[in-house]
Amino acid sequence: MKSITILANLIFLLISSSAWSFQLGINAHIWNLSDNDWNKSLKLVSAMNFKMIRLDVPWKIVEAKKGNYSVPDIWDKTIDYAVQNGIEPVLILDYGNPFYENGNKPRTKESIAAFGQYAKFIVTHYKNKVKYIQIWNEWDAGNSGTTPGTVDDYKNLVRSTYTIIKNANPDSIVITGAFSSAAFNKHLGIGAENYFEDYVTPDMASYTDVIAIHPYTTYREKPYNNYWAYLSQVQYSKHILNSTAGYKNKPLFITEIGWSTSLTKDSISESMQAEYLLRAICDAKKLGVSAVMLYDLRDDFPFLDRTASGFGFFKYNWGPKEAVEKLSQKLCD
Repeated sequence: MKSITILANLIFLLISSSAWSFQLGINAHIWNLSDNDWNKSLKLVSAMNFKMIRLDVPWKIVEAKKGNYSVPDIWDKTIDYAVQNGIEPVLILDYGNPFYENGNKPRTKESIAAFGQYAKFIVTHYKNKVKYIQIWNEWDAGNSGTTPGTVDDYKNLVRSTYTIIKNANPDSIVITGAFSSAAFNKHLGIGAENYFEDYVTPDMASYTDVIAIHPYTTYREKPYNNYWAYLSQVQYSKHILNSTAGYKNKPLFITEIGWSTSLTKDSISESMQAEYLLRAICDAKKLGVSAVMLYDLRDDFPFLDRTASGFGFFKYNWGPKEAVEKLSQKLCD
């Protein structure tokens, strides 16, 4: 536990100099774990002093029977643990439901209305425990078997769902945006995709409390996979918010950022991962980002030939990577 204690001290020092203005969190995939791994995951999140934990609450699980809503016991157990230990849950309303549009993204009036009822259930169910609600994860990507969505379709979903969430719980803090890193392709000069700027328009300012980004560099070709590209995406996001009517005072969250240590062309060494993570936290704080949620707690798979497997602080076998201890050797200025 020495390495965990060291990292907890680091994280405390990182965030203690500011009030609400900066929080550090973690993404975790824990719903399908064994009891032992579930318990270990939450204890590590608490021991490392993360103040937020970002979790999917998939629509198809909540509405497994059309028109009926429920959540697994493990979700309630997790939320209770987080709240009791001073950790803010960030719940992602996401992905398709086979009862609507064959499981694709909700785009029609019927499916958007159905998504809204699912959102209402989640917000009401956790009304006194969860305030952070995120509408979808990477709408522009083909996650969980869905096809990539357009910005206009996402705006339609957000307008409807935001209103429903606020009616169910006015104290909810609704997070929107969170497109994939492709949202910044035009800014970087490597493509036409401009999802972030296309979304952050004055007409949407009344339908979001927080704007989220995922400024990854992984999977890009050189030199756009280097650290400077992360920094450029964050700086660009702050510029867009500061220069667009209605957004200047809205918090910017990085709800995902990380680097993989798998053995692939898109991965980096453990020592470089540790360095990049610390720099990402400190630079985000300097730039006025309000929260950073690292991706993620543990490697999702034991297969090192997959880039997606290696983003964790901990290896699949729970062995700590260099980031767990090496991050404790430096502090943000």
